[in-house]
Amino acid sequence: MSGTPEIYAARRERYEMQLLALRGTPYVWGGEMPDGADCSGSVCLAISLALMTPVRLTAQELYERYFTSYDNGIKKDDIRALFVFAAADMPHGSRSARRGECIHVAGCVSPKVILNCEPPAAHLERLDSAIKKYTDAGHTTAVLSLDQEKLLSDARRGCVCRNPDRGYREYILGYINADTPCA
Repeated sequence: MSGTPEIYAARRERYEMQLLALRGTPYVWGGEMPDGADCSGSVCLAISLALMTPVRLTAQELYERYFTSYDNGIKKDDIRALFVFAAADMPHGSRSARRGECIHVAGCVSPKVILNCEPPAAHLERLDSAIKKYTDAGHTTAVLSLDQEKLLSDARRGCVCRNPDRGYREYILGYINADTPCA
């Protein structure tokens, strides 16, 4: 890993601060901006501003490509998220999700609290309460850590934005160039 402990700590702090800034953001399917976001849009926005590179993927893509469980557990300065997997084939927005597919992601603002971006708006929720809510509905969950080095390596090759809105890309780049939070 090329990042120093200080770099990882600063990224995690920026991630958590950006998630907190999204509290109260209206839920908008496919949204990715502070004025309206869905679950993956809110997590991608926080990751983008923490790592200072545009990221826009679905919850399933985040899970498959960049979030992992380390052999020795989650470390203090890891960027973390809660992932929820469908218990059965089910309607999901304007499409159908398959059993086992990642249907939801929520960013961890601390080891015990998430920003849960679901209708009607993003709100803070205890991690244990969220896990219980989803498992009581029959879904499975996992709290995983972001592989920052893999994501940054892919970003240098232009592989981490899936059809981002032009305004989103400009918003992220404005944040990076100004080096100050936009939210």
